[in-house]
Amino acid sequence: GLDLQDIWLIIQWQYTPLLCTLLQHFGRGAWNPAVEATAVDFVESEYFDPKPGETSKNTSA
Repeated sequence: GLDLQDIWLIIQWQYTPLLCTLLQHFGRGAWNPAVEATAVDFVESEYFDPKPGETSKNTSA
């Protein structure tokens, strides 16, 4: 792995099925204790529950 101390923004694009993988990616930032990092996870809408009163687009009948 890379131990880059000045990474302050981590962007994960698309769904990551394993939490440990997501945390590994997010853990790449802020190796320097003086740096605060932000992690952002962009996930496709199909992985979210529908809003109350709506049905899922992926429901098979």
